[in-house]
Amino acid sequence: MIKEIRVFVPRALQTVVLVDVDQAMVQAWREALKDTNRLEKGQR
Repeated sequence: MIKEIRVFVPRALQTVVLVDVDQAMVQAWREALKDTNRLEKGQR
């Protein structure tokens, strides 16, 4: 799923919110996207 999020090129989408009831899955997403989030915040 992370691979698909990273290669997706949105036309107008600005924010993606990932939600799950499994806290381990949420933590895994946070870890996988940690570097991406820093990059995006730095570009704004």
